Amino acid sequence: MASSSANNDIPGKASSASRRRHNFVRRNRRDPSQLSDVQIEILEAVGCWYNGSRFRGLDGENLYGISQTSPPEIETLVRALHGVDADEYESVYAPAFGDLFADGWVRSEHILRERIAWDPRREAREFLDDHLADGPYDDLVRPWLNRDHGRGLAGDLTETLMHRTGVEVARRSLKETGHTDIKVYPGDGGRGRCDIHSIHPDGTKWATEILTRHHDIDAYRDKYAFTSEQDRHTFYVFQARDLANYCLNWWTEDEELRAEIVNFPLENPEDRAMKHVKDYIRRSCDSDDYATPGIQDIDTVTRLFDRYCSQN
Repeated sequence: MASSSANNDIPGKASSASRRRHNFVRRNRRDPSQLSDVQIEILEAVGCWYNGSRFRGLDGENLYGISQTSPPEIETLVRALHGVDADEYESVYAPAFGDLFADGWVRSEHILRERIAWDPRREAREFLDDHLADGPYDDLVRPWLNRDHGRGLAGDLTETLMHRTGVEVARRSLKETGHTDIKVYPGDGGRGRCDIHSIHPDGTKWATEILTRHHDIDAYRDKYAFTSEQDRHTFYVFQARDLANYCLNWWTEDEELRAEIVNFPLENPEDRAMKHVKDYIRRSCDSDDYATPGIQDIDTVTRLFDRYCSQN
């Protein structure tokens, strides 16, 4: 078995103590049957964060949560969920996490300006969906999540942690701005559904859709085509400004879509500030000269987090 210290990019360092607790043979990468008990406990902590659980920080005071703070280090999640002390974490859990990283169960990702090393890949999400379905941590799942019957994880398994973060940040921003009857993952789980349904303070029905880089161009197009036909106003929340502007360019350039937006398509979409794009959307919706049935407002996950969610 190769030592996880052989790759300097992999967190954690193997030790003899960890081998006694974390002992398996890597015959097939990302084979759930080869996960050790320690690795499963680490993934459980990841799954609880994914489902919206809140975690007490190592200082015993700060409270971390997917819609209220940037994601912490994996050590914070594991020690809070499983009651592990610092010495045991370093000798047992850190090397086990290093092997999870090396074998591709988790990866690095930037979320809310923080770089984490524990973003669960699809295979990890599928494992957790089965493993958590029995309900060992159901008391930690936030009450507003609509998990389909028999499911361990909230949402669609194709959705990355970035997308889940966007859903929870958007939900909290809707609540803070007076929306009511907020339903996360409404409907029967069909492909066409939006991430959130709500009622605007003015009484109109809204749908919120989070778009991140795990989608592809066809998915972006399909989403707009779907939202342009529904009987709700649509609030699009993007992973980043450049993705938002590129999507608006693609939509306005597609002759089969009804997407007419002031000043679009842009020549340099990566350079246009979100406050200006929001104004273009507003002006388009207020004008009879533009057809924008599939979008009525727009923002980014980080902007919403800074305005409505951040505790710092």
